[in-house]
Amino acid sequence: MSDKKLTTKHYILGGIILLLLFTNPSATALKSHLDNPNGRIVKNFNGLIFSVYYKKAKDRYGDYTKKEYYLGILGNFINITRD
Repeated sequence: MSDKKLTTKHYILGGIILLLLFTNPSATALKSHLDNPNGRIVKNFNGLIFSVYYKKAKDRYGDYTKKEYYLGILGNFINITRD
């Protein structure tokens, strides 16, 4: 049989995955990141190591029509909305 040993590469990969798991931000973190969001924050997808959120924003008539998408990874948020 072959010897299956954990090498340094395995430990590094495991450490990176754990870092991503522990720094996956929440919806409340997005609310505080946006300071005062005038809309609803909804988690669209949770991939354990990253999350996709969208903010339903009101248009000038008061209807929730506009959606802004955010990618949450490593405790940060990136706006990924296409115009």
